[in-house]
Amino acid sequence: MAVKIKLARMGKIREPHYRVVIADARNRRDGRVIETIGEYHPKDNPSTIKIDSERAQYWLGVGAQPTEPVHHLLKVTGDWQKFKGLPHTEGRLQTKPEKVDKQARFNEELAKVSGNAAAE
Repeated sequence: MAVKIKLARMGKIREPHYRVVIADARNRRDGRVIETIGEYHPKDNPSTIKIDSERAQYWLGVGAQPTEPVHHLLKVTGDWQKFKGLPHTEGRLQTKPEKVDKQARFNEELAKVSGNAAAE
């Protein structure tokens, strides 16, 4: 049985998100899957990619072939380099900066203003 690692489309019209799935090569894009190993949200800024590295390594090791889009995702996460034994296994995945809640930001600004008023 030829096994592929491919993207299964989810979401609404013009708001796609994908699951990274293991499926028989003969199945439809959104057909029956063997296992789900990750998610890809291309509309987020930066794009959100979550792939279970351990399961991806297992399936690549037993001969699963990634499709072209999944191959690029595996390169970004560093899983492809890890599988091939290449350097730079950390990948080039960008992370979203942490948001500071409004209350904490307000308290910081208030402390600065009150500190400046006390210094004068």
